[in-house]
Order: sequence, then structure tokens, then C-alpha cells
Amino acid sequence: MIWYRHWIEIRGGLYVAAILTAFMSLLSQLLVSSGTNWFAHSGRIIKELEALTPHLAAMGPARFLPWGAHTWASAAAAVMVGIFLAGTGIRTNGFQPGHASMYYTLTFPISRFELIWTRFASACAAVYVLFAAMLVVDCAVLLVMRQPVPLRPMAVSSFLAGLLVVAVMAVFGVLVPLWKEQVSALLFVLAISAAVHWGWSSILRFAGSLDIPWLSIGGILFVTGAALSTAAILARRQEF
Repeated sequence: MIWYRHWIEIRGGLYVAAILTAFMSLLSQLLVSSGTNWFAHSGRIIKELEALTPHLAAMGPARFLPWGAHTWASAAAAVMVGIFLAGTGIRTNGFQPGHASMYYTLTFPISRFELIWTRFASACAAVYVLFAAMLVVDCAVLLVMRQPVPLRPMAVSSFLAGLLVVAVMAVFGVLVPLWKEQVSALLFVLAISAAVHWGWSSILRFAGSLDIPWLSIGGILFVTGAALSTAAILARRQEF
């Protein structure tokens, strides 16, 4: 019952997130098909991909372009997807379809701790379904275009991009709505915009790691667990 309730809440945002990831997947394929001619006329993309060029020698030019385009698109999708899937299960976001059962959540015979964690788990599952689908589509299109398919580096980039979404949802999508429901969406978007403006190169470098950065992953998991635990404590002490 609780999982169905979470589906009711996230499905509207999931549809929007799916459209966004499909668009980013299409854009990555356009980058690959256009090749260096397209990049030569796009100084902005070249500047952004400078964060990935240290891996150019290791991968080789033929494999670097498909991987770099996929990584860039995955990182861009990661920044946006969390906006549409974040939530606590206690207060709903603006992308729910308005089903009446959502407004009686706190009458369920489960703890708020369980409600928050199951809602977060459902969002994480949705995130990785989207990124897995994006990876499969990108690889399939590369095969059709007879382009090299650097499967392992692309899979690592998809996994790390998903982790970025997990961290974003834990910190902003869980904690902020518990404090200020009216301004939570605005704060969320402003925080994401600030992170992109000042930290896009770092985001791209993280998603573009050829080897899994276990230390960074440990930090993300710690922050995620701390954020969710804090949210559960706050939820117990507030009336909704």
C-alpha cells in the first residue's frame, strides 16, 4: 500500500524526468554524430568538456567522444532530475497528479521514519531506472551508427550521475520541505542553480571518473544517511 502511495506521488514528476533524460540522450547522440565539426562551432561545450580531457589519452579520440557526450548529458540530466523526484512522503511536491489518498498519508499505520525512507527508496529506484534506460539507448544508438561503445566508462558515468541525484534529493528534497513548504521549491531550484553556476566542472569531473571514486561515494552515502535521519527526527517533532 505504501509503495503504491509513493508511486501516486512521484509518477507526475517521473514523466517529466523521463522526458528530460530522453532529451539529453538525444542531445548526446547529436554531439557524437556531428563529431568535431559540431564541437568546433561550440566553444561552450568545448570549455565544459575540458574537465574530461585528462582522460583523452587513456581512452583514445575514437572512444572519448561517445563517452564524453554521454557523461556530459548524464551530468546535465542529474542536475535536473532531482527537482522532479525529490520529496518526503509527508509533504508532496508540485508534480503530483492530485490523488486524494496523498492527503491522508499520516493516517497510515507506519512511522514517519519508514514513510520518509521508503519514499526516498522509491525515488532512488526511479532515478536508476531512468539512467539505466538512458545508458541502454545511448549504447544501442552508438552500435547502429557504427561508433565505438565504451560500455564500462559509460556505465560508471551513469552510476555516478545517479549518485549525484541521490545526494541532491537527500539534502534538498527531504530536509527543505520539512522546514518551509511554501518556499521549498524555490530554494531547491536556487540551490541547484548555484551549484551548477559555481560547481559544474566539479560535477562533470565526478561523473566522468573512469574509476569509481570510493572515497567520494562514501561521503555521499554518509551525507545521505545523515540527511534522511535528520529529516526523520524533525518529522517526529512537527505537526503536519
